[in-house]
Amino acid sequence: IGKYRLGCGKTSGSCTSCTNKPDNHYYTSSGGLSNSCSSKACETCNKGEYLSGCGSTSSGTCVKCTNADSKEYYTGDGGSTNSCPTSKCQANCGVGKYKKGCGGLSYGSCVACTNSKPNNAVYTKSGGFTNSCPFEQRCTTSCNPGQYLKGCTLNNPGTCVSCAKDCSVGFYRKSCRGLYGGACTACNNKPNSAFYTGDGGLSNNCPYRECASCPKGQFREGCDKSPGICVNCTNLKVNHYFNGSGGLKDNCPSTPCVANCSIGKYR
Repeated sequence: IGKYRLGCGKTSGSCTSCTNKPDNHYYTSSGGLSNSCSSKACETCNKGEYLSGCGSTSSGTCVKCTNADSKEYYTGDGGSTNSCPTSKCQANCGVGKYKKGCGGLSYGSCVACTNSKPNNAVYTKSGGFTNSCPFEQRCTTSCNPGQYLKGCTLNNPGTCVSCAKDCSVGFYRKSCRGLYGGACTACNNKPNSAFYTGDGGLSNNCPYRECASCPKGQFREGCDKSPGICVNCTNLKVNHYFNGSGGLKDNCPSTPCVANCSIGKYR
């Protein structure tokens, strides 16, 4: 590949390198008896890569560029040299955010700062390229029990508002205080033999009622968030009869049948 036979006539001639390929091409065949070897254009690599070793008879290999500085990201390929075009990372995020992941092939994205700060503090600036937003203690208003401070920002002192009492049956609003409006959390104050009948408001004290008993040979199914229903037990053994209810489980008590009938009768 990449050669042709020159001077074949009076002698056998000799193999000579072709010179007919354009720039940024590589040979893919021999030229036979003329300087006309077939060639193919060198391929373009992905963004952040350059094509190394393409020429002569080699298609080359895409290699990652290494020319970007620590606060730059690649915007294109480098052609045939380790010189991919780059752009500077921009720390242009808003208050309480920082630029994360800028470098390599990525422009990065603005994400919320999570660096530790007091509950009554607010972020005052961007964190630049790190999760380290500066903050000040601005939210100093104390609210009454059952309230929290809503809307406190850098330029707004916020307002005390009542904690919501909108949780579902069997739930209560937990940790509503300071700057946090709380979250609905499952109550755990009832015994196993009861079901919740309402929400607990702001405390783990949801109202509940005891599950009702079922007739002999039945158990109560689904008594947890609702009264449940009586369902026939299925655990009866052969030659036994139920002598009570199963409570909340399919496990009704039973007694063996006794064959104590008089002569000529059966049970």
